[in-house]
Amino acid sequence: MKINFIPAISYYNTNFTGPRNRKSPVDAQGGSSDVFVKNQSPVEHSGMRTKEIVDRSHGPGGTPAALFNEIEWPCNKFKSLLELLLEDLMVDESNPDRPIGSLIVERKSRNSIREKILSKQIKSKKEAIAEIDDLVRARIILNTGTSDEGDAVVTKLIEAVKAGKLKVAEIINYRPNDFQERRKYEYVKTLKVNELATAAQDSWQTPILRAEEKETGYLAMHIIFLLKSGHKAELQIMGADVAKLKEVEDVCYKIKCNKNVDPAFSRLVKAMKKLKSNPRLMAKYNLYTKEAYRHERLKHLGKKSKGDDTGFLKLADSDVARDSGIPEILDFNEVAKRVAIAERAKVKDKDKE
Repeated sequence: MKINFIPAISYYNTNFTGPRNRKSPVDAQGGSSDVFVKNQSPVEHSGMRTKEIVDRSHGPGGTPAALFNEIEWPCNKFKSLLELLLEDLMVDESNPDRPIGSLIVERKSRNSIREKILSKQIKSKKEAIAEIDDLVRARIILNTGTSDEGDAVVTKLIEAVKAGKLKVAEIINYRPNDFQERRKYEYVKTLKVNELATAAQDSWQTPILRAEEKETGYLAMHIIFLLKSGHKAELQIMGADVAKLKEVEDVCYKIKCNKNVDPAFSRLVKAMKKLKSNPRLMAKYNLYTKEAYRHERLKHLGKKSKGDDTGFLKLADSDVARDSGIPEILDFNEVAKRVAIAERAKVKDKDKE
């Protein structure tokens, strides 16, 4: 598949404030995103202050259960809309070479809503609706992972924006800052990202546009939509291999951020404390994480990458982390084993209910 040339256009932290009223790009400030992890159900506290939140429809503290129930209808509407918009891009038996391998749309879980309310110190349901960007979560897994496939998806979204079917609140492209590296790893090309922002601007929308390289090297494109119900939906575009690593790396991310994790990860919590107390080791681990994401990106594209392609990049194969003193248990292949064990335990517990 031919990859179009990417011109050197900067779009760091550009705010679009109305038709033909573009502000000049400024340097990226960096940031973080509460990235969707399917079926992650944290039950153990690893540092964040907790308290009970009463499940009622109104009042201080918001209500995770009430909000979870409330977003069922907007979630279903958003899912139906995406399925209709992207129908001719979805892989099926007759069209195995189409751009989209799979589409997942679901509500943010009660536990995740509760955790977000606590971490942001949200005081009401109204505030929760305004502050939580992924009450509805969607993920598109590209078929082969090329930027041409990502561009095809965004082209369909642009058509929907122009038709008034979608309202864009924010666009975040997680990719390397270096131009040559960007061409190699990004999922949607710069011109197409700008085209989406411009289409939203010309439709009297005011999207925030950011492009940045995350400290961990996470690779994906996120688009946050404002639904007609007033809730927000986050759509992620990425490849299958990066998505698999994200499911595993998110456990380490949660521990680093003192978020809740399953008790099955207690040894990981202990190992991560060693890194958190040693900035040099933590920097090395972040570089290993960046290498691991790029390894998965190249693997999906069918390009040569380091180490054993049957699993994630090993600590021992990392250019920056081997022999660094990072606990072996934090090798992503080891973390993956513990994630699999925890998931099997959850399935058994559900079967007993």
